[in-house]
Amino acid sequence: MKKLILPIFLMACIAASGQVYQKGSKFVNVGVGLGPGVGVVGTVDLGVHEAISVGAFGGYESYSLLGSSSYGRIGVGGRADYHLAKLLKGANLSINTDKIDPYIGANVGIGIYTGTYGSFVLSRIRPLIGGHLGARYMTKEKLGFFGEVGYDVSYLKAGITLKL
Repeated sequence: MKKLILPIFLMACIAASGQVYQKGSKFVNVGVGLGPGVGVVGTVDLGVHEAISVGAFGGYESYSLLGSSSYGRIGVGGRADYHLAKLLKGANLSINTDKIDPYIGANVGIGIYTGTYGSFVLSRIRPLIGGHLGARYMTKEKLGFFGEVGYDVSYLKAGITLKL
């Protein structure tokens, strides 16, 4: 019986603890993006529902090829995320949702693409539609790390997250 008390107590604490994401939560993510090139990314998210947030994204990425060619893109737009903590709790997975906020989302915006190839200068503006799978890990109440894989400006993003 004594061997069961500690695991039951720990499970109750996990179930009773608060989640990272809640309705009304505000997050700012700033980090590095990797795709064909390297860039900077940023997002802002506002919790509008117990499992849904909306916000904005922006970023810049560039790279060069063969010394005489370069490429860059800027992306800005809106995003929406579905936060999976309640779903994972319901599946009885032992994920500590007071530290981890897994989410899946979609984004829509515009992409401004520029490039040079020798003496040719290329530029175009296109719709930017994509999705992402990500998570935040909070090391402190208001500070943590985030990571995302998907598509908007970069394919892989990681950096610091601030909870306002």
